[in-house]
Order: sequence, then structure tokens, then C-alpha cells
Amino acid sequence: MLPNILLSALWTLVAVLLPLVQSLHALQVGSPERRLWLFYWQCFVAAFWISHWLGWLIRLPFYVLGFIFVDIYEEAQLALVFWLVFPRSLGIRTLQDQLSSRLGKAFGGVASLA
Repeated sequence: MLPNILLSALWTLVAVLLPLVQSLHALQVGSPERRLWLFYWQCFVAAFWISHWLGWLIRLPFYVLGFIFVDIYEEAQLALVFWLVFPRSLGIRTLQDQLSSRLGKAFGGVASLA
């Protein structure tokens, strides 16, 4: 379990600053990565609101796990965001591809908007 000050600094670096730099680079170059980073920021806002309203439900399994082992909720969030934005894994692309293919099957041509 990491100290809260370290978790806050890592969260800011990984979830905000790294995607911000990559978004600005994609905008300056004019690459097709602009859509990917726009999708990231949309997911970031959606995850913020979901965690605001349903955070208690998301935290519940980690709360139970905290009784048995150790509370790793913040570390799990950090690991997920790191997977999403780290240039080698770029999980946000996988998420975008999966979401667009599933929306394409469900709604026909609406997935091209995602």
C-alpha cells in the first residue's frame, strides 16, 4: 500500500499529465491519434462521474478484500490508468476497438461515431 501523497502524485502524472502531453502532440502533428485521445478524455470524464455516483458500489469488493488482505483500491485504479495510457500497451486503443465493434454489432453504423 503506497502512501497517499505518492498515490496522488502518480495519479496526476499518469492519468492527467501523460495523456495531456500525448493529446497535445497528436493535435500539433495532426495525426489520427487525435480521435484516440479525445476518446480517452471522454472516458476520463465518464469514469469520474461514474465513480462519483457509484463509487460505493465499485469500492465494495475492495472493501471486503481490505478485511482479508490489504486495501488496494487506489493501486488498482492506478494500474488500470497506467495500462490505458502507457505507450507500449495503449489499452485505450483496445478499449476503443472493443467498444466500437460491440456498438457496431448492436446499432449498425452508429459505432463509427465513437
